[in-house]
Amino acid sequence: MTEDPQYNPAWPLYMAMDFGWWNNFIGWVQPSGNGDRVIMLYVDDQEMRTNEENAKLALATHQARGYGQLTGGWGYSSKPTDLRAYSQVFGVEILGGPGRVENGQELVKQWLKAALLTKGTSGLSFSRQCPKRLFQEMQGYREHVPGTISHHSLDAPRYFFIGWAGA
Repeated sequence: MTEDPQYNPAWPLYMAMDFGWWNNFIGWVQPSGNGDRVIMLYVDDQEMRTNEENAKLALATHQARGYGQLTGGWGYSSKPTDLRAYSQVFGVEILGGPGRVENGQELVKQWLKAALLTKGTSGLSFSRQCPKRLFQEMQGYREHVPGTISHHSLDAPRYFFIGWAGA
C-alpha cells in the first residue's frame, strides 16, 4: 500500500468523474474539515474497459492509496450505467452532477482563484501526485466545447463542485 500523504481520514472523501466515449476520468477529492479548501488528491484515467472493470480498477487504486470509506461522489449525469457501476463497487451512491455546465465551470474558476489569492491555503489545490497535465488543462480551460480539447480532468471537478455545493 502507498498511502497518500495529503489524505486525511477524518475528512470526507469524494469521487469526481467524467466519462468519455472510450475512457473514464476518476478523481479523488477531499474538502478540508471546515470546507474552505478542496484538494484533488489523485486522478486516474481508465480506457477501453467495461464500466464494471473500470470501477473495480478504481477500487483497487482507492485501496492501494490507503483511502478509507468513500463519502459519495458526482459524475457525468448522462452516463447512468457508469455511475451505477461505481456506486455498486464502492458501496456508496455516486450521483449525476446536477445543475448547468456554466455553474460548475464558474465554481471551479472561483475555487481556483481563491487558491491563487491565498497561495493554496483555501480554494482548490492539487496534490503533487496529480498529473501535471491536470493543472495545465485547468489553466487553458475557458469554456466547455465537446470534442475540441482535452477536458475530462476539468469536467470531473466541475461535477464535484456542482454536486457538493448543491448548485
